[in-house]
Amino acid sequence: MGQRTESTSHQVKAAQHALLYHEWPEEAGTAVETDLAMYQKLQQQRAHADWTPSDLISLANLSKLQTDVVREHDKLRAEGLITYGGKSGFTPIQNPRQRIVQDLNSSINSLARRLGLTSKSLNEKRAAASRTEAERKAREVLSPEATGGKSRSGRDLM
Repeated sequence: MGQRTESTSHQVKAAQHALLYHEWPEEAGTAVETDLAMYQKLQQQRAHADWTPSDLISLANLSKLQTDVVREHDKLRAEGLITYGGKSGFTPIQNPRQRIVQDLNSSINSLARRLGLTSKSLNEKRAAASRTEAERKAREVLSPEATGGKSRSGRDLM
């Protein structure tokens, strides 16, 4: 089992922050109830202290886009993928709402990548944190203070 590296005060602070949500940024405009719910849900993807003011504005915009795409997708589903148009009104055409949904999804993916909320970026962060922790432990083991000033071969390091 691994050694605990966090102090009790750090754990208490982290637990307190886990219950907090950032306020909706004024720069993002007004929000409806569904935007706020999505905003709070997305905030849980990172630690409370890791959100910068500019990230919170982007997160608010992402929340708006998420609720917009849900609304547009519901309308698309109700209308169907094919609509009828043209001069006669009987020519089957692709529902223009499909393009709107595609554009919204593209914007969502772009913002999510910028904020590091994609599964690939989360995995990369975990891997980097794991490598950093392994390097820190290796430095502790190999530092002159930890080895009494001697290398593993017995030579003086200091």
